[in-house]
Parts: sequence; C-alpha cells; structure tokens
Amino acid sequence: MFRASRYMLAVATILCVTRADAQTTVPALEADVETTYRLPNGQQFSHVSHLYRSQSGATRQDSGRGAMITDLQRGRVTLLIAETKQAHVITVPPAQRAGVARERPQAGIFERTTIDGHPVVKARTKRADGQTQEVWTATDLGLVTFSSVASPAGVTTTQTVRSVTLHEPDATVFEIPQDYTVIQQSFQPGIGRGRGRGSDGFPHPLGGRGITMLPPPAR
Repeated sequence: MFRASRYMLAVATILCVTRADAQTTVPALEADVETTYRLPNGQQFSHVSHLYRSQSGATRQDSGRGAMITDLQRGRVTLLIAETKQAHVITVPPAQRAGVARERPQAGIFERTTIDGHPVVKARTKRADGQTQEVWTATDLGLVTFSSVASPAGVTTTQTVRSVTLHEPDATVFEIPQDYTVIQQSFQPGIGRGRGRGSDGFPHPLGGRGITMLPPPAR
C-alpha cells in the first residue's frame, strides 16, 4: 500500500523553504543524479536518475520506478508510479510551510571553494539522533551537487549531480500524464519532524534522496 510517508523528503524540503529561498531566481537545467547506498556490512549499490528543473523552480526526478515532481511555489509534491499509472499528490498548506520554516536548523559551513568553475559552499549538519549530513551547494546554480547522509544505523547515502546542462525543459515533464489516475493525499503534520523515517532518515519514494531539492545553506 502506498503511504504518504514516502513523500517525506520532498515534503520536508517544502516545509524548510523560507520565503526568501522560494523567491530566489535559479537557472533552468537538466542533469544526471547518481545515488549510492553503503550498508553496514560493506555492501553498496548505485543507480542513476535524471533531474529536470524549470525557471520557476519546479523539479522532476526520474528513476526506473517512476518520477517525483516537486513544485515549491504551490507547495505540492506529485509521485508518478509507472507500474500502476497513478499520480499521488500531496499539498502542504501555506500556514504549515511558514510554521516549520521558522524551525529550520542551520547548517555549519566549513569551506567555500570553486569546483568545475562553480562557486561551492560546503556545509555539515548533525541531528540529535546522531544522523550527519554533508551538502555541497553550487551557489550560482542554486543546486546541491553533492550530499552524503550517514544514519545512526550505519547506512550511508550519497548523491552526486553530473552532466548539468542549462536550458528550460519541456513543460510537459512537470505535468501528470493524461492516462494516470490522480490520488489526492492528506498532508501529515508530522512529516519532516522525525516520524516514520527510514534507515537514512528521509526515505525517497524512488530510492534516492532527491538532494537537488534541498534548500542551500546561507551564503
């Protein structure tokens, strides 16, 4: 059965985006995202997904099981499930977004550098439960290009963005296909506040963390 908790990462992103972040202009682009999981026993596996981002800030990340579309302006997350041809949609009310944005933890910036011609800010955070995260943000792109999350259970999830091309994707990639059944999901206030987490803290519905949708740290 599909559960709303599978939206947790994208919904947490919407909850954590402040008004200033939402109004920041970002370039439209496409890119590949490689996700790698390392288990406590040393086993690891990877997969590559494709990312689209519009000038308005809407994003879509594809994988073999479907796609997830995040619309920050509307506070909406849509999960497209290819096998069942269903579109699960959850909308976060503006009042809820504003309330959690004030609780957003600040990342600790430890380095500012240049990678592949892009100014990059590197930051780390550590939660009370022991989960740690390192995020590299290309500030000119408004894009998290690398993320590593280590859970207390010993699972490490990393994502690396590659092959970035700057252009406006076709608008249809952000739309729900006409032959999909739309299912509206109720917003769960606990999402993004620590309930129902998976082994890496914020389970992605398609098997990755969708790091490119995380709000970047302050410059």
